[in-house]
Amino acid sequence: MAYDNERRKYNKAPFRFIEIEVDATTYRFGENLSPLPNGFDGEPSLLGVSMSAAQIDLSGGFGLRASASVSISESMTFTEYGATIASPRRFWACWRAANPNYKNQRISVYSGYVPDNEFDISNFIRRDYIIDTFTWAKDGVQISLVDPLKLANNNNAKYPLESTGFLSLDINDVVTTATLAPLGIGDAEYPAASSGDSSTWYFVRINDEIMQVTNRASDTLTIVRGQFNTIASEHNADDTVQYCLYYDTQTVSAIAYDLVVNGAGIDASYINQVAWDAESSANFPNTYDCIITEPTGVKDLIEEFSQSAPHYYYYDERVNQIQFVALKPPPVGGQLLTYEGNLLRGKVAAGDDQDARVSTVVIYFGIFNPVKDLDETSNYRQVYIREDSDSVTDYGSRAYKVIYSRWISNDGKTASVLAAARIGRRFASAPRNLSYELDAKDAEVWTGDGVRVKTDLILNDVTFDPAELTYQVISAKENISMNTFNYKVSEHTYGPAVDGDDDVEDPNVRLIYIAGEQDQLKDDAGNPRTLRELYDDEYPDIDPAYDVRFIIEPSAVVGSTTNTAYGINTGAFPELVTPILIDVRGLLLGKGGDGGDGQSGDGEDGGSALSLDDDVRINNSGIIGGGGGGGGRAINTDPEPAIREECGGGGGAGFVNGIGGVFAEDGTNTEGGNGNTAGFEPSGAGGDLGAIGISGNDGTGGAAGAAIDQNGYTITYINAGDIRGAINA
Repeated sequence: MAYDNERRKYNKAPFRFIEIEVDATTYRFGENLSPLPNGFDGEPSLLGVSMSAAQIDLSGGFGLRASASVSISESMTFTEYGATIASPRRFWACWRAANPNYKNQRISVYSGYVPDNEFDISNFIRRDYIIDTFTWAKDGVQISLVDPLKLANNNNAKYPLESTGFLSLDINDVVTTATLAPLGIGDAEYPAASSGDSSTWYFVRINDEIMQVTNRASDTLTIVRGQFNTIASEHNADDTVQYCLYYDTQTVSAIAYDLVVNGAGIDASYINQVAWDAESSANFPNTYDCIITEPTGVKDLIEEFSQSAPHYYYYDERVNQIQFVALKPPPVGGQLLTYEGNLLRGKVAAGDDQDARVSTVVIYFGIFNPVKDLDETSNYRQVYIREDSDSVTDYGSRAYKVIYSRWISNDGKTASVLAAARIGRRFASAPRNLSYELDAKDAEVWTGDGVRVKTDLILNDVTFDPAELTYQVISAKENISMNTFNYKVSEHTYGPAVDGDDDVEDPNVRLIYIAGEQDQLKDDAGNPRTLRELYDDEYPDIDPAYDVRFIIEPSAVVGSTTNTAYGINTGAFPELVTPILIDVRGLLLGKGGDGGDGQSGDGEDGGSALSLDDDVRINNSGIIGGGGGGGGRAINTDPEPAIREECGGGGGAGFVNGIGGVFAEDGTNTEGGNGNTAGFEPSGAGGDLGAIGISGNDGTGGAAGAAIDQNGYTITYINAGDIRGAINA
C-alpha cells in the first residue's frame, strides 16, 4: 500500500487528522500545517494526538485495551444550524448541545504522510476508536477514546440480561406449568418454545432450581423440573423466573462471537468471523457446553471461557478489527531485527517474567450443579492434572495454574488435555521480555505478530553470544511526534510434550476419552450412545483424513446394565480412510448373568461387550470381556432333614455384577461368584468373564456373553491384549 512505501522513505512528511462521525455526520480536523496539504478538506485545528497501544494478555481475555486522546482548538463558530442560532456561538459548546449522544460514537485517527504536500488518503493508516469522555472549555476540547472492547466491560454488559418476569402464583415441586407476571411479559422477554420442536426449548432458573421450558403460550410455561442435577422445589409467587444462557455443543468461535456481539453489543463489523472460525477450527477441534443461570459480566465470561479454551483477544486499531487468537506454538520465520541494524541504540531493555511460568495445570471439569459455587472442587465430576517434571526440576518448585471449567462437559476430557497442554507447553519456561524502539521504516510487524530479535542483552547460555530468539509482539505503539514505534515483546517458548498429551495437538487426530463408570455411554438425559454419536457430540465435523481414537481410561469401567444390550456399539464411520481406534486401558465388559433362583433355576446368560458397525483398530492394555453366565440352582436330594432345601447359583462376572441366588455369592467385574450347597448338592458358580456359568442339579448355567461381535467387519489389532470370551465373526 502507499502508506508502507512512504513510511520507508527518509524524507517522509508526516501528517495527522481525525474524523468524528455522529448520526451519519462526519467532522474532520487536521494539524495546522503551513501550508495545509493540497486537497485536505478539514478544519486545521488539531492540536495533538496521544495513543496508548493495546496489550495482549496471554493468560486469556482482553488484556489492556487500546486508547487515545485528542485535543482540538476552538477555531471557528458553529453556524451550521443557521436560524436556530441567533448569533455565532463557540463551536464545541454548540457541537455538544447538538450531539448529546456522542458517547460510544466512532472517532478515527489517521496518521500518514503527504509527499510533495499533496493529500492522498491511501498514504494514511486509519485507527478507529469510540468516544469515551468529552471535556470542553473556551480554548477547545479534549476527547478521550477507547477501543470497542470497552463495551464488554462488566458494568456495560451482562449476559444473559436480567429477566423481570416472576411467578404469578405459588408452585409446588411437581407441577409442570408456571404462569408469568406481569401480564404480557412472556411475549416481551422470553423466547418462543414449541412442544413439537425441541430445538426451541430453553432453560429458566427459579431460585436454585433449573427448569426446561418445552412450550410457551403467552405467559404460561410448560416446564420439566429439576434439570442439571438441581432439585425440584416449591417456589413462591413473585419469585424471579430468570432466562438462562445455554451453549450446547458449540465451537469456540461460535461462543466467542455470541459473547462479543450479542452479549456485549459490539458491532459485528469489528469482527472478521471467517478468520475467527478458521482460527478456532485449526486450534480447537472439539465443542463446548455451558449453562449460565444468572446475569454475569461479559468480560468475566470471556476471561473464564478463554481459560478453558486458551485464547485471547485484542483490538488491532490499524485494521480496526477485534482479533481472536489461540494460544499456540510459535510461527516459523518472520522479520529479523538485530542490534546492529534495526534496534535504536539506548532504547532496548530486557527482563524476565517469572510469574508467567506454569509447571502444573489443574483443570476441574464436568460441573455437577451449575447453580452451586463454581470454585468448589466437589462440584465437578473430574479433574485433569498435567505436570512438566522438567520445569519443576529446572526451577526447583512447582508453579500452578488451576482452572474451574463449567465450559468443559463430563465427556469433554479432550478439551481439558488440550488446554493443559497448550498452557503447560507455552509457559513451561519463564519467558524473557524485551522492549525496544524502531524507526518507522522497520515497523513491519504489529501487535500479535511473531518476530525474531537478536540483541546483545539476551545471550546464548552456552556460548554467551547474542541469541536470536522468536518473540510475540505484546503491544506496538506509534510515536506520532518522533515518527518511531515502540514495541513490547515476549519470548515465545513452547516446551516438549509430556506423558498424557496423547497427540492432542495433532490437527488430524480426534480424541475422545471415556472415563468413570459408563452404562452404554449414556448422555445426561439417559439415552444410550454409539461411539459415532459420542463423537458427534464432541466434534462438529469429520474428515476422511482424521485419526479418530476412543480411549477407555485405566480407571474406566464400560458396559451395559442389561444382558440384551452391548456395552458399546461402535456405530458407523463411513467417511474415514483409517478405521477408528478403540484404545482400551480399563475395562470394557458385558453384564454378568444372575444366578439361578426363585421361579427359574437356570442361570442368566451374560451380556456381550462390543458390537461392530464398522471396521476398527483395537489397542487393548486393559480387559475386553463378555459377561460370565450365572450359575445354576441346586436343590436338596438328601433324604435326611436338610439345612437348606435349595441354593441359588453364583452371579457371573461383568459390568453389572451378576447377582447370586439365595446363599450364593455375587460376581465381581472379572470373577464369578461361588455357589453353595443344598444338602449334598452344590449349586453352580457364576462364570468368570467370557465363561459359562456352572450348572446345579436343578438349573443350567447361563451362557457367556461374547467379548466382540464383529458382524462381518474387520479388526486390526495393534495389541489384542486380554480378551475374555468369544470373538464372533
